[in-house]
Amino acid sequence: MVALLACNDGKRTEPEPDGSPSAPLGPAMLVVELPAGVKMSVDGGEPRAMPVEPSEVAPGQHTLTLVTACQQLEVRIEARAGRTTRVDRERAKGLRFATLEVTARGLDGEALTHTVAIGDTVVGTGEGRTKITVPACKHRVKVASAGLGGFIEDVDFGEEKAVRREIMLAPGPDMVRIQGGAFTLGPPASSSRTLGRWDLQFPQKDVVFATFDMDKTEVTAAQFHECRVSGRCSWDVGIVGWPKFPPEHEQRFCTTELDYGSRKPVEGREDHPMNCISYKEAEMYCTAVGKRLPTATEWEYAARSMNSEYYCPWAPPEDVSVDNPICKRGREPTLETHRVCTYSDESTAQGLCDMASNVTELVTDEHIIWKLERDVPTRGGCNQDPGITMFDKPLPFNRRSVYAPETKDQDARVGFRCVRDVSLAGS
Repeated sequence: MVALLACNDGKRTEPEPDGSPSAPLGPAMLVVELPAGVKMSVDGGEPRAMPVEPSEVAPGQHTLTLVTACQQLEVRIEARAGRTTRVDRERAKGLRFATLEVTARGLDGEALTHTVAIGDTVVGTGEGRTKITVPACKHRVKVASAGLGGFIEDVDFGEEKAVRREIMLAPGPDMVRIQGGAFTLGPPASSSRTLGRWDLQFPQKDVVFATFDMDKTEVTAAQFHECRVSGRCSWDVGIVGWPKFPPEHEQRFCTTELDYGSRKPVEGREDHPMNCISYKEAEMYCTAVGKRLPTATEWEYAARSMNSEYYCPWAPPEDVSVDNPICKRGREPTLETHRVCTYSDESTAQGLCDMASNVTELVTDEHIIWKLERDVPTRGGCNQDPGITMFDKPLPFNRRSVYAPETKDQDARVGFRCVRDVSLAGS
């Protein structure tokens, strides 16, 4: 239930039958009983979220404008001193609603106390299972539980339809649902800019993806450290010979201490991506939290907002230079990392951060179009010289193309994020 605030002096009186003065009738009150996600303005004011308690209003007629993410409805009311006026779904018949049912569990299958939000508004809480009425619009839904990564999905709610999600929440970054579909790998062909576009040499390939969940951010130094100290990520990574540290002149760019033990974050870099990590350590982390490394094609599909006409996460080819079509926005290449999600204008349409910035990310080589002569394939990142493209074969002058680590090597340029099959995460 939500309610509207407004001004009122609450002093109106009516005479008794004998003409003698009477006590004040009391203020006019308004109670709004509509699902969360509805905002309201009074008499043309700015729409805003409303408090849950009944509120006073000035006696008289008012126009209430009810607003959702995709709807707007005006309701006329008359507030009377000493009385309570109610606005509920019956009086707001023009608004359309749907039902969201969420079941949230942890890695061990235990029911989790959780919150459900649409946009920035928390619309429900529960333990294990929550059922909520929401406006029938397209919403970004987030399910969160203390101490765990959340779940984020863009859901288009149909009128009077029920949407059900069974979700596994795990330690680490929030996860974003990437809906499956058809996609063309390689550079967009429909750009009006074709003359001089060297990227058109890359092949295209039609691929159909199943739905999967992907970490919103690269795994951070603090998150990797937590996995180490919790015991889920054993320091014995089963490699013949210890992982090789980066060259001494690059070790100062590592976001954790190089101790092979807890990998404590460097002070001030807790929320930076975990780097200086071997391929096997990244695999171990993803497995420990019920996930895996993404394939190269999954990474490209997600990085380009699932849109074959997008060149970068945020735009089609016209947004970048024909002569230097790399996905970054004016920042100079550097080995220095930054806090994850610092540059929100570079996020994908689904909300994935740093797909074209920060560190290069480890992937598996499944379905790679151009087979690179290297043991460890990576994607993304613009902390290299001169930057990274979305596509499979790096430029000859791209630093990534000459960095060919073995699975036990660590590098300041390289980090990772994980994905999860929906069959493992619920539906």
